[in-house]
Amino acid sequence: MKAALPTTARVSLLEQPAENRAVLHLLFATTINRGGAGLNIPGHPFGNSRPVEVIEELLPLADIETSVKLDRPVKSVRLVPQGKEIPFETKDGRVRFTVPELLCHQMVELAYR
Repeated sequence: MKAALPTTARVSLLEQPAENRAVLHLLFATTINRGGAGLNIPGHPFGNSRPVEVIEELLPLADIETSVKLDRPVKSVRLVPQGKEIPFETKDGRVRFTVPELLCHQMVELAYR
């Protein structure tokens, strides 16, 4: 799978054979560490404390070129939960499409024929 995303983004593809589809998850948020380098608190159940990653602002990404290599033909690609179908093409064994916008999390359903 390939997606034109920043290095801090996360992408995962989950097969759902019972629904005859795969679901692509795109995640992106910039985080800031809060809480310092950590403290050793004697007797505390967590031992050493750690900084916490906090999301203070969500930044939208647009027009994300994406491709997924699947071993089954795809009949449709749509944004979930919006239900909006998006155009796609299949070339060299890859399904190629553009995700119009990503704000934190976007699912894309790839329905099989």
